[in-house]
Amino acid sequence: MRLFLAIQCFFAILFGGELPPKALPPPAEPVEPEDKRLERERLAEELTKAQEALARVEKERDSASTAKTEALEQLAKLEAEHEGARKELQDQLSAAEQGAEKAQARVGELEGEVEAAKGKLAQARDDGALALLAWLQREGRLIDFLREDIDDYDDDQVGAAVRAIHKGCRKVLDEGLSLEPILPGEEESKVEVLEGFDPVAISLTGKVKGDPPFKGTLMHHGWRTSEVKIPVPEAVDTHVLAAAEVEL
Repeated sequence: MRLFLAIQCFFAILFGGELPPKALPPPAEPVEPEDKRLERERLAEELTKAQEALARVEKERDSASTAKTEALEQLAKLEAEHEGARKELQDQLSAAEQGAEKAQARVGELEGEVEAAKGKLAQARDDGALALLAWLQREGRLIDFLREDIDDYDDDQVGAAVRAIHKGCRKVLDEGLSLEPILPGEEESKVEVLEGFDPVAISLTGKVKGDPPFKGTLMHHGWRTSEVKIPVPEAVDTHVLAAAEVEL
């Protein structure tokens, strides 16, 4: 075999100047030492693990980045909602404060109106009472009679004067007031006061014990007015109960 190759090389050099590729023997493959081969395999295995770990870390990084983005978006949304809610609450608070101020102002106005109404009511009551007294004076000379010192008059004189006064004052009561008894029945008759009675309308005297109903004797049936028809002049001073009379 070696001889054949040598002859082939000789003819190749003689005629062509180059050796054919197949004329040369293939180079011998290098033999890798066992320890280097093991080291190379270990490094390759560590590289594979490192690449896998890197892939996991990159995946975790991408997940964390996505979570961060979502968290930032949620935070921005919450901040926007918070700002909107704060503004809405602020508007509601301002509206409530304005409403409270208006209500307070209205309360002041109503208090003034109530005070004015109380004053008018009191004045109306005073005017009505004074008008009734003036009427009694005109018809029965009641004020003159009550102010007169009657100690120096005998009973006959007083009785004669009272008759005229009684007539005039009764006329005023009949025309100005509609009167009715609070409890029906004659005086000295037996009556029963039921539970829930009005202590302003019914006065209990004597020995009052326990709870109603009460049984007793009617000492006075009381009076209640159902209608008042007392004319009150508007353009006249009601404090003038009787005008002074001057004869010329």
